[in-house]
Amino acid sequence: MDLILDTCTINNGGCDPNAACTHDKPTNAVVCKCRTGFTNTGTDESVVCTDTCTINNGGCNPSAACTHDTATNAVV
Repeated sequence: MDLILDTCTINNGGCDPNAACTHDKPTNAVVCKCRTGFTNTGTDESVVCTDTCTINNGGCNPSAACTHDTATNAVV
């Protein structure tokens, strides 16, 4: 019996701490996707999740305060 290791369980698969780690089914490659409220400012191969509020105030009016919904982490 072969032991299959879920690489996402070790150091989040090498993904950014604010990213979700999954596997591409055909290749079993690690896939990193930024969680809600974070934007990838890196590349597809090297995902860097940055707080969306720090980028152009999260798309909010410049006079508004960009925050995250506590339940969903969405920008409000």
